[in-house]
Amino acid sequence: MLSELHILAQHNTRPPMTQCNTKTRVDFHPDLPVDMSFDAPEISSDGGLTLLRQADEQLGLTESLVEAVPDERQQAKVEHSRLEQLRQRIYQLAMGYEDCLDADRLREDRLLKTVCDRLPEGDPLSSQPTLSLFENAIDLPSVFQMLFVLEYQWIRGLEEDREVVVLDVDSSAFEAHGQQELIAYDAYRDEHIYHPLLVFDARDGQLVTAILRAGDVGDSRGAPEYLDKLIGRIKTLRPDVDVVVRGDANFAKPRQYQTIEQIDEICGGANYLLGIARNSVLEDKLAETMEQAVEEFESTGQKTQKFVGFEYQAGSWDKPRWVVGKAEVGPQGENPRFVIGEFREFPPEMIYRAYGQRGESEQWVDGIKHQVEAQKLGCSAFSANFFRLVLATAAYRLMKQLGRTFQSAADQLANDLGSTEHLDEHTEQQKRRILDRLRTLARAEFDTLRTRLLKVAAIVEQSTRRLHIQMPRCFPAQGAFAQAARSLNSKPPG
Repeated sequence: MLSELHILAQHNTRPPMTQCNTKTRVDFHPDLPVDMSFDAPEISSDGGLTLLRQADEQLGLTESLVEAVPDERQQAKVEHSRLEQLRQRIYQLAMGYEDCLDADRLREDRLLKTVCDRLPEGDPLSSQPTLSLFENAIDLPSVFQMLFVLEYQWIRGLEEDREVVVLDVDSSAFEAHGQQELIAYDAYRDEHIYHPLLVFDARDGQLVTAILRAGDVGDSRGAPEYLDKLIGRIKTLRPDVDVVVRGDANFAKPRQYQTIEQIDEICGGANYLLGIARNSVLEDKLAETMEQAVEEFESTGQKTQKFVGFEYQAGSWDKPRWVVGKAEVGPQGENPRFVIGEFREFPPEMIYRAYGQRGESEQWVDGIKHQVEAQKLGCSAFSANFFRLVLATAAYRLMKQLGRTFQSAADQLANDLGSTEHLDEHTEQQKRRILDRLRTLARAEFDTLRTRLLKVAAIVEQSTRRLHIQMPRCFPAQGAFAQAARSLNSKPPG
């Protein structure tokens, strides 16, 4: 781990990289002119990389992923290991550097080198051409093996007392620019796209997996087959956990119902909760309830919702299934909605409310697309772009782990405050400020985490005995940063 890194090598005498020493004078100060230059000694702007490496260590993420990465190079000539390259690329994505081109400057960053297990005064990390070669060296079987590792890690990380896993399945258009393999024109969006399948853990928005698909496939293409494998893995490793697949009407297909029902027959504890498109038959079954909702709205003037459950069998179905209808009436008129799922023992309103909670998945999709820039798939080969999506998924995992860490650190600090007596007023106020910041960071989006916590100046000093990382005395989040670092300093049990 970073905290245990000891320096055994001699001081490296390689000449420093030539810098462009731009100087600028500005005149806003009333007393003296202000000169700016870009010649400060080796300061990193990404002090939060230390937390990312600790989160990586706690999860065992990159060490597990690299086992699925092929390496057919002549090892005697290798300068950059696959593990180092994997870390460099994933950490850059997590810090907001989505392009391989960023590596041409970041490869000399003393802190990035440190968290990738290089000495800060040693040789640089991989350049952009080297990383591009790395991305294009990974074939599709290796990509799917890496996805299996990510899924396996997520399943192993489920809480021991977890009883139900809700899988929110979604798809999204990833805009493509260029001649990428298997992109297609989407007339609705008026752009060329890939169309990946995304699966989230509904408890906290963790990205379970991301499957890159061609741009011309439908929303549900491949979802039944893939979810069959994923649920099977969950039931194999955690047979005590029930699994519910939740998605919008695009995933409400007979093949999806049948797949999950077959799993339930074999393993038990598998179900689905999917939106279903309205039609005249469904609206007829909801008609009486809708009339009641209309009467109540006309009486009260307030938007009204009423719910009812009933059996329904479409012409293409092999059997009747349970559907919950929502009769909603408001100033804009009637708004009937329907959800399918075999939850006959629960009140219809409870079933529909549970389905309605899937709205958070739009925020999670934005997180993977824009906040770790998973949609930047600019390689020509489909396999290379799929690998990039896997790297972004790993970066997403690290950022999510930081959020969990802040919540865990906040819970621990709250317990300490509750059990500690005779704290002086100044110390208690200081700890409560740290507690408030930890709770805020636990709920923050990735961009907020970067700007408030991870993007902090750091000086990395190397001696023969240790590495010393110095951060600003005036760093507002230093208490939360230190608390998180302590929480990440050991791997969780199991």
